[in-house]
Amino acid sequence: MRALMFVIVIAVVGFLAYNFLTTGEVSLFGPGALDDEKQAVQDLRDEFQAAQGQYQQAGRAVAVSGIDASADVEDFLADMDRIEAEAMKLRPKLESEAARRDLERLLRDIKAYRGDIG
Repeated sequence: MRALMFVIVIAVVGFLAYNFLTTGEVSLFGPGALDDEKQAVQDLRDEFQAAQGQYQQAGRAVAVSGIDASADVEDFLADMDRIEAEAMKLRPKLESEAARRDLERLLRDIKAYRGDIG
């Protein structure tokens, strides 16, 4: 009986360790609705980072060849407006405190980046 309990305890500890290593959180249950919220915020952050990359690439193209990149800048600003609007729509729907913190950090990053380029 003790051997069985030992095996069960080792299995639970192993499962918790696996969840911590893969998700960064200690949980007996796998990803759920809260992870969907975090994923939605992460998707917005990924779009923001992709837009930043395109903006920086347009800046390099202007520096190297002198090509007019005003359309690229306008596209970037439109992307920032869209991402910020989606974030604002997502804000009241979030139940997870971690997802809310991530979203607020994203909104601060967007405002800071706009200040840097403006």
